[in-house]
Amino acid sequence: MRRFDRSLTTPDCPLHLHHLLTAFSCQVIVGIRFAIMGRPEDSKVGLPTSHPSNPARNRPLLPRLVRICALALICATLYYTDTHLLNLPSPSRHHGHSPQRTHEVCPQVPPFQLPGLVLTSGHVNTTNKVELPSSDELAKLLSGAIQVDTTVGDDWPTVKQDPSRWKTVFAPFHDYLSSAFPAIYAPDSPVELEKVNEWGLVYTFPGSDERLPPLVLMAHQDVVPVEPETIPSWTHPPFSGFIDNDLGLVWGRGAGDCKATIVSILATIETMLKAGYQPKRTIVCSFGFDEESAGTQGGVELANFLHERYGDDGVAMIVDEGGEIGLDLGIPVAAPCVAEKGYLDARVTVYTPGGHSSAPRDHTSIGLLSQLITAIEANPYDAAIHLTGRDKDQVTPALQYLQCTRDAPGADRKLTKALKELERMQRKHESARWGRAWLENKLDKQAAKLLSLMDRWQRFNFQTTQAVDLISGGVKINALPEQVTTVINHRIDVTSSTAEVRRHIYETLKPVAHKLNLTIQGDGDAWDFLPSTAAASSSGAGRVVLSDAFESALEPAPFTPLGDAAPWKLLQGVMRAVWKDILVAPDVMGGNTDTKSYWALTKHIFRFSPGSDRPFPIEGGDENIHTVDERVTIYGLVKSVEFYSLLIQAVGSQTEL
Repeated sequence: MRRFDRSLTTPDCPLHLHHLLTAFSCQVIVGIRFAIMGRPEDSKVGLPTSHPSNPARNRPLLPRLVRICALALICATLYYTDTHLLNLPSPSRHHGHSPQRTHEVCPQVPPFQLPGLVLTSGHVNTTNKVELPSSDELAKLLSGAIQVDTTVGDDWPTVKQDPSRWKTVFAPFHDYLSSAFPAIYAPDSPVELEKVNEWGLVYTFPGSDERLPPLVLMAHQDVVPVEPETIPSWTHPPFSGFIDNDLGLVWGRGAGDCKATIVSILATIETMLKAGYQPKRTIVCSFGFDEESAGTQGGVELANFLHERYGDDGVAMIVDEGGEIGLDLGIPVAAPCVAEKGYLDARVTVYTPGGHSSAPRDHTSIGLLSQLITAIEANPYDAAIHLTGRDKDQVTPALQYLQCTRDAPGADRKLTKALKELERMQRKHESARWGRAWLENKLDKQAAKLLSLMDRWQRFNFQTTQAVDLISGGVKINALPEQVTTVINHRIDVTSSTAEVRRHIYETLKPVAHKLNLTIQGDGDAWDFLPSTAAASSSGAGRVVLSDAFESALEPAPFTPLGDAAPWKLLQGVMRAVWKDILVAPDVMGGNTDTKSYWALTKHIFRFSPGSDRPFPIEGGDENIHTVDERVTIYGLVKSVEFYSLLIQAVGSQTEL
């Protein structure tokens, strides 16, 4: 042990823990050899040149075995100790500043800087002699957009089936855009405007280098309806576009979702055109018109149009609406969404024989369906964090968000501790040469503990959610209902699939249906693991038919590449330049945007709605998207224009996107 002790105390040869473990393991091996075989001289008893063995050295076996077990235990303890928790010097020759653990698990790139001055509000660009629009100008532009009601319903006929209905809504809005942004719509404008399926808008701002794939900026023109009975509850009429200069707000339906995005994008391009600025990389703006009702008329058609032009992976990156800047954790956190949940509306229909209500069976079809619904709601989908057997880029970005924000002032301390422990175990698992099965078991247990510490809103990002939203059945009070139906809405976890959801529904209903003497059938190719309605005959009390509703099935979106991917690093750098000291944390989108139709165009899809990083001017309030008193901050409009302006310039300066 003397040689080992000297190496530890040599001042000019610092040991890292891994080196220490290697040396210690060698000593353990030697110790075990000594314990079992004795010292080397003891093994020379039979040699002519050896001295006679000393009887005092023939020690009992039990103490030796105890020493062996103790040494092995110490070695294992050191092996599974997180080296980052020990303040030992590094073997590296470069002793610089060590970054914080949060930044190692959530790298933050430096703020992006252009070679020249950036177009920013109130600052003149010495090259182009132009300022970005003032806050007053932006407020007026958004107010005008809100005043044009572009509400679209869920059950509208297609554009071809009822062209006049769509024209009534969107023709006035297009007229407004042409008057609000004259440079874009000028006859000699370099920006080309194309209309897809009549009301979808594609603006192409050609870049000077045609070899570079374009940047696509997205938004949608339509808004959700205002329920008539809620109008008296609005502080200002929903389509007034009221400008509140005292609070710095613009009020009205669509202010936040998402006419502020359309106005910010077009105001940025309008400014650049007036300055004579030409981007190096082509900029494409794609604005749908039925995103709130499924996107089949706008988003799908626009995606097909652009795919025909640019092909697979023909676009550098896409930025659409999505995650926002939050202050709930005590610091500004920008949360661009890099994944979207899947979607499925599943229909459950119960068929039973009819008859007169004076002679009912034990359960009518409504009663039978009620029991099936109860079973569905009693068996929600488990939240899960899948770590083992997956690469880092296959783990849900929702975990990355929590790791990024774990040290924020407002983060839950117990959750923070659990996240750090999970990260420590992940690192140990990655570097382990043996004992991986044991470590995987520990990882799974720590992931379960982490989930138990989350609130219900946090857990939503780690599970498939279900909501029984529609039900119908019965036609007359004295007639037994022969057919009743419910539709269950599912938002599918990003690590699951529509097939898993269908199986879950079937496995949940099977024992209940058996108890009620109901047969289960499937309707449609997606349910072909069940007897079909055509092949199967019902018996007993009736039958249950499972099917997809509204042709809504959508798989979870592919994960946007993070890490060293150039588009991700560029977007993060632009954000950190526009909003100083902001933390950028990738996240999961619970709903779906029009990007669901754009997957073939690029792997680099970011869902982010730029806005304000300041506290909302009404205490305890927010933008109230999709509800009464929707509004946005004027300061958020200013920052949005700064964001799009810098992004357009930045993508031109990076040729490797």
